Amino acid sequence: MIRKGFLSLSKCMLIVGLLLGLTAVATAAEKIRFNLDWVIFGRHTGYFTALGKGFYKQQGLDAIVKRGFGSSKAIALMAQGQSDYTFADMGALVLARANDKVPVKAIGVVYARTPHAVHYLEGSGLHKPTDLKGRTVAAAHGGSSIALMFPGFLKAAGISGGVKMNRVQASALNSILLSRKVDGMLDYVFNTVLINKIGKQKGLKGRYFLFSDVGMVFYANALLAPYKTIAQKPDQIRRFVKATFMGLEYSFKHPEEAVDIHRKYNPQVDREAALGELALVKQMMSSPEALEKGMGYMKREKVAGTINVMRLYLNLKKPIKPEEIYTNAFLPGIMIPK
Repeated sequence: MIRKGFLSLSKCMLIVGLLLGLTAVATAAEKIRFNLDWVIFGRHTGYFTALGKGFYKQQGLDAIVKRGFGSSKAIALMAQGQSDYTFADMGALVLARANDKVPVKAIGVVYARTPHAVHYLEGSGLHKPTDLKGRTVAAAHGGSSIALMFPGFLKAAGISGGVKMNRVQASALNSILLSRKVDGMLDYVFNTVLINKIGKQKGLKGRYFLFSDVGMVFYANALLAPYKTIAQKPDQIRRFVKATFMGLEYSFKHPEEAVDIHRKYNPQVDREAALGELALVKQMMSSPEALEKGMGYMKREKVAGTINVMRLYLNLKKPIKPEEIYTNAFLPGIMIPK
């Protein structure tokens, strides 16, 4: 009887073990690769907050978040299957779709307001965009979308030539501007926080011209996914977008904690600058349509406008429709905190 009971217990334990194993297999998190647009700065706080707070895991995702090397390259790499999701500029997406038929869509915009800027120093004789004629600006090597779109800025500003662009390492942009080796520098508006923090020690103050100042108003960075994933893994996309926007929402509500989480992954990020950049991310995200419909929402008319800006100021090989590059189908309806 004892032996019989022991065998029964063993069998029970075996069955329980098998069931637990099957459950573990069934609930194993899906591995995803999420590439960012650029060098990691304070503006990327929300994505690492989503990672650190376990929001991706809560959605059944085992996420790897990595730095990028420019929007153009990020889109190309994802189209080639080297990442699952990316965070990149919709202007670069328009160019990639129109010129190379890249099968990628925006699944939620983050920079709903245009953050592209030409940074310069106060006292440099620059007061309006046309003052850039005959000057030199620095831009990062690689697939920087802002460098790609700079000729459009010049055209919109009425500058037909005479502006020289120096390509440098992304990490050197601020120092080159602050040492006055160039007259201007191309980067998103977020970088004004770090420029002013470093410049203050030397009595320097940064200023900037926004691309929107000359009429280039368009959706900028968004979460992107390949057509194939949209067709085959719609539920995964919903969970990815939800977790990512949960990270942004938490960051806006708890900026100090969020930046601390970010710096655990990326200790090189300046804490004070990160707090300033995070506040600017919230501003860039807070379009009228996002405030009404929730994070990431895109208006068809503004997507069409984004395409039109690229058509007017850059070279598009063929026309494209808004539906080719965006969808609101996966948005979770998370509101931007007041």
